[in-house]
Amino acid sequence: MTSLILTCYEPLFPELVARWPSFASTESIAGAFGRILSLEPYLVVFAQEALRLDSKPSLLEPVSHLSNDSTQDELVSLPMEGMREILLALYRLLKFRREAFMELVKPLHLFPLLRHPNRAIRYLVIKIISIYMNVGDLQEQEMISKYLGEDAVLGIYEGRIVDYGFLVCVIHYSRSIA
Repeated sequence: MTSLILTCYEPLFPELVARWPSFASTESIAGAFGRILSLEPYLVVFAQEALRLDSKPSLLEPVSHLSNDSTQDELVSLPMEGMREILLALYRLLKFRREAFMELVKPLHLFPLLRHPNRAIRYLVIKIISIYMNVGDLQEQEMISKYLGEDAVLGIYEGRIVDYGFLVCVIHYSRSIA
């Protein structure tokens, strides 16, 4: 939806974006910015302002109660689709400009999710932690092997089952050609 509005109303888009915090949730705003910043990088200032943590709950608020001692029941009770969307938004934002969005990530809240039964969630957590900690490709691949094995990471994305490994490559590739 955001992409359609961007295409149709590009001259007005900065004004529309500036109004998002008055009516949209932090998760929705993060998701929208995660999708459009690679196309309209000048909007990063609006994104930083809209996602600033001063008066809003953290994107990772739903997992802030988790610890390494959290049970599988606690992990399973998280809203899976919402968590996937939040993690995908965080990944996109960090991939776009790590320094601008590092404050949104709390690694201690993410580490327990490495035991989540959903492979797509674990994969996104590994990608976020890798960007946050600025790890090399080898260390990231070791984490993927440890927590996911070698099989494809299938999960739901926009109502379809996709391979998250491919999805992340597409996100990275589309940003590099924009």
